[in-house]
Order: sequence, then C-alpha cells, then structure tokens
Amino acid sequence: MQDESTAKASLKIGANSLQIEGGEEFVERLVEKLGIVELMGQIDFSAAKAVASANSVANAPSAGDANLLPAPENSNSVLEEFDEVYAETDTGFTIIADAEENTIAKTARNYILLHLYGSYLLEKTEVSDDELRQVCITHACYDPGNFAHHVKGLGSKVIRLGGSRTYSLKLTAPGIRAAKQYALDVQKRAMSQ
Repeated sequence: MQDESTAKASLKIGANSLQIEGGEEFVERLVEKLGIVELMGQIDFSAAKAVASANSVANAPSAGDANLLPAPENSNSVLEEFDEVYAETDTGFTIIADAEENTIAKTARNYILLHLYGSYLLEKTEVSDDELRQVCITHACYDPGNFAHHVKGLGSKVIRLGGSRTYSLKLTAPGIRAAKQYALDVQKRAMSQ
C-alpha cells in the first residue's frame, strides 16, 4: 500500500516519458520548478498521485537548453512543424537537431541557415553576425578566421546588411525556400532515427 505522503507525476512525450516519485512536497516542488503544471494544466495532489501526459513535443525550456520540456498538444507555435529541429525558449528558440557535415564550413552554413529560418518563422527577418557567431560557438562549428568566408558560402541565399565589421544577415526568397527544405529534411531525418 502506498504511503499517503507519496506522490507520483508522469509526463509522456511521444515515446519518451519522465516520472517523478517521492514525498508529496518534493514532487510538488519539482513539478513546479520544471513547469509541468503550466504545461499540462492543474495537477491534483490530494489523491497522493499526479499524472500529466502529452503527446506532442514542442519546446519550453527550464533551467537550460539541456532540460527542455514539451509544450501542450494544443501549441500554436510556428516552429511546431519542426519540433525535431527547434525548441522554443523564453528568448526565442534553440536548434536541437544535428546539422553536422564533414567540414566545419558546411556545418557552420547549415546551422546559420537553420537559425536564419527559425528567426524568419518567428518574424525576425534580420539576424546579427554576433548572434550567428554564438550559434556556431554553441554547435562547435565556429572558426573565427573563416567565419566571413563561411557566410559568403551561403551565396544568394542571404543578403548582408550593414558595415564590414558589424552586419546582419537576411534570407532572400531563394534562401527561404532552401532553408525550409533543409529544415524539412533535417526534421524527416531526425524522426526516422
């Protein structure tokens, strides 16, 4: 027989699940900290058992990008179509898909393209070079001596706006089509694994 002070919370996301079990106070604190209540609706601890479930992956972070939690199934995110590529955060999104290639230059261009497209979907059409450098640093594909060359390799997919030292990039119409197709390919590849 389960002790009255024991509680359990479960969160199911597709094939993945998270279960929290322990004292009622511990589970309540952890559920609150992880944001499960906000994501899944009210959880009743009075029965000493809590169950929350969801069937979609969407993208709400907690203490960092490594601890992403899913949004509820009724999410209206424009990034929802690419839930294996992007995870929404409080400040925008992060790329969660693997876009690595056999060279740093190709990998950097892939992450830059994905980031520009994610920004475009969130109606941010211009992205600073500093932000793109940070994306490359995050994904271990930043080569400071060749970054401008890597950007140049995107060719007609982007327009460079601003000066030579500080600039921003914007996707062109062909760039939007190419970025969307690449994001769809990455999504499909991630779902088949």
